[in-house]
Amino acid sequence: MGCEGGVRAAVIIACALAGGYFVCQGLRLRGAYPRKKFLAWALLKAATLSCLVLAAWGLRVTLPAAGTTTIFLVDRSLSMEEKAGEIEGFINRQLRGNKGGRDRVAVVSFAREPMVERPVSRDLREIRLEAAPDPNFTDIQKALEFCREYFPREDNKRLVLITDGRENLGNADQALRSLADRGINLAVLPVITPSSGDVRLLSLKAPAGARRGNGITLGAELYSDYDTRGTFRLYNGTVKVLEQPVTVKAGNNTFSFGVAAAGEAGTVFRGEISFAGDRNPRNDFFTVTVPLQDSPAVLVIGEREDTANIARLLASLGYAAVIRRPGEVPGEPGMLSAYGGIVLANVRYRDLPQGFEAALRNAVEEQGAGLLAVGGDSAFGPGGYENTLLEQMLPVRCRMKGNEKVPDTGLVLAVDCSGSMNDRSGGARKIEIVKEAAVKSMEALDENDRLGVLAFSDRQEWAVPFGPPDRKDDVRERIGKLAPGGGTLILPALEKAVETLEKAEVKVKHIILLTDGQGEKEGYDGVVQRIRAGGITLSAVAVGQDADRQLIRALAEKGGGRGYYTEHYRDIPEIFTRETYLATRKYLNSREFVPRPAGGGGPYGGEALPKLYGYTGTGIKDGAELLLESDSGDPVLARWQYGLGRVAAWTPDLSGRWSREWIRWSGLQSFFGRVLDDLLAVSDGEGLDINVSQRGCRVRVSVSASGYQRGQSLELLLFPPSGEGKRVALEQAGSGVFEGVFDLDQTGSHALYFRLAGDGEIIRQARRTVHLDYSPEFAGGRDQDVFLPAAFGQVVDWDANVFDLPLERKNAAAAPLGHVLLALALAAFAAELWVRKMM
Repeated sequence: MGCEGGVRAAVIIACALAGGYFVCQGLRLRGAYPRKKFLAWALLKAATLSCLVLAAWGLRVTLPAAGTTTIFLVDRSLSMEEKAGEIEGFINRQLRGNKGGRDRVAVVSFAREPMVERPVSRDLREIRLEAAPDPNFTDIQKALEFCREYFPREDNKRLVLITDGRENLGNADQALRSLADRGINLAVLPVITPSSGDVRLLSLKAPAGARRGNGITLGAELYSDYDTRGTFRLYNGTVKVLEQPVTVKAGNNTFSFGVAAAGEAGTVFRGEISFAGDRNPRNDFFTVTVPLQDSPAVLVIGEREDTANIARLLASLGYAAVIRRPGEVPGEPGMLSAYGGIVLANVRYRDLPQGFEAALRNAVEEQGAGLLAVGGDSAFGPGGYENTLLEQMLPVRCRMKGNEKVPDTGLVLAVDCSGSMNDRSGGARKIEIVKEAAVKSMEALDENDRLGVLAFSDRQEWAVPFGPPDRKDDVRERIGKLAPGGGTLILPALEKAVETLEKAEVKVKHIILLTDGQGEKEGYDGVVQRIRAGGITLSAVAVGQDADRQLIRALAEKGGGRGYYTEHYRDIPEIFTRETYLATRKYLNSREFVPRPAGGGGPYGGEALPKLYGYTGTGIKDGAELLLESDSGDPVLARWQYGLGRVAAWTPDLSGRWSREWIRWSGLQSFFGRVLDDLLAVSDGEGLDINVSQRGCRVRVSVSASGYQRGQSLELLLFPPSGEGKRVALEQAGSGVFEGVFDLDQTGSHALYFRLAGDGEIIRQARRTVHLDYSPEFAGGRDQDVFLPAAFGQVVDWDANVFDLPLERKNAAAAPLGHVLLALALAAFAAELWVRKMM
């Protein structure tokens, strides 16, 4: 037992004052009391003051902890799934056995992360393992560190670890060494998981790179629990390039295969095995990507008519063009990182798959890929790019500003508000989606434009009177009051819209008609003639299976506009926005002109350029470089730096509709060769000799940088299939030589991005791709043996009673004595009063 106290300045002063008062009072009473009474008073007064002073000091007594907390830490990874019932029985036997009344117990399950099954309690008598940590990985280190902090401080601590020891994330040794410092007693119940007739494909080993069409050698490593015969198959992408019988013996087996390198951004090989008696098919495949050492591949996204000329141009420049329709493009960062550049050829935003936009940003901003956006009637503003992440990446904005030469527009939205619009579609009321569409049309207009929203059923009413949309909040409020009811009469609504536009003093007059039902079948000739005579155009939208598609198509054709049909109401806002952009005639500029270098110079100032017959209207952003402009000063070609990558916008098309003179131009290859070389310049990995090897989820990298100079650094960024990229630490093993080891903690394709930097600039960079096809729980242990915890604690068996195990490390708790001292002071003070009164 020991004592400890804390001394404060205030306590010292108080003690000095109390001592002085005691001395003064003693001197005064010494002659007034008999000697016996004075001595009794002095002793009691000294005891009172001493107790108060010690209490103020915070006197504590350190005693051994009376209780013990035991935590059962249970491995719930896939390799342990068949042992869950047996482990439950073991823990429940312990709880019903010799647990002391003052002992507390908790149960924690772990795999990739720890999860509390049962919190610390004295009343725990039976448990069921119900938590569900991600079983595809085993991180013993993280689980031990969690328990180390989870123990109550005042108790003795016992940790019972139940595991097969096959960790594949973290390093348990580090955490085990720290347990003793916290006074934690460790007991380990090793779980033996015998082999179960498994043949697994552990890895495919490939060269660091290959040239397209050349032969390469791949090495396959297999592990088998038994001697057997089977088949090995190898696929290049989806094409089977090899199938042959193999014989394996129990233990590790290696084979080599010669194949040709062919592919797009890199040759992706997938090995598969099949063996008689193999009870676990989940580890029978492995994927490896072999980078091709030639010009970087370029991913071109668009419909065939928009990508055909681009593909031919890239081929003539020596680039490997990978053509994909918008719905076919990958959305994972690891897949996009395989390309040196991405081209969006007249692509509508809504056609891109979910996740692609974020993946594109990572590929450009973090990995240095180049991006080229090509115009057309489905790009930029008309393509729905406004206020999206894609627009943020571009050197141009979708909204044109400061151009007074464009005509002002009068737009009337004639929207069906009959009773059927109160129905639901896709979880939302139809009328609410129409309101959203009307608001988007309003937001696409400029201040000098005019807007009217005419709601019709069997009557007509101006929800938003025709006028300038300058008070946008008021317009939104009016649109929000649209309410369905009544039947459907289309002709009177068209007549009222035409009458309004005939009187409007605007240069462009357009009507967008929307209906989901059947209106009048005939009688439209008169209003169509007025539309043509008044310089008005009409586009019409039929929504749902009940709409009169034939009538809508005919009205749009006769009205000089566009006809739309969709069964999905969620398409309406995008249709209205696109129609508004098209109607204004500001964003699809179909006219003949010769582009001119911005400012009269720049990289394209010294050559005669062909004519263009149109472009998509945009506005240049601050900080962007305008290279070519139209005769109206609008961007034709612009570029800027976006993170590590470069982004360019070509606002005409490359399908030949506006660019037919350019497609025939002899200088096209040279011109766009400079554009692409500029975009892809930072995507060149020349000078970095990279070797990547993988076994299970553990990856080893070695990089040698030629021409390395002191002060330069090499950085590795890892981009998993989901989530943000993260930096991986590399150690410098020599001059220009860097090495590192890390674990993949997700299944799927992972992009590795290497970049050599010096003086704040990227000097070289390169990409590689690695794959984790299946959980490392099915790949066996790591290179080392299962860790042996005997050096850190006791090893127990299934028959042991953990509560009987001796505690080699006991906790000591410091208990404050203030309440005891105050009670003694009060007793001494009462005795002092009695002495003064009675003796």
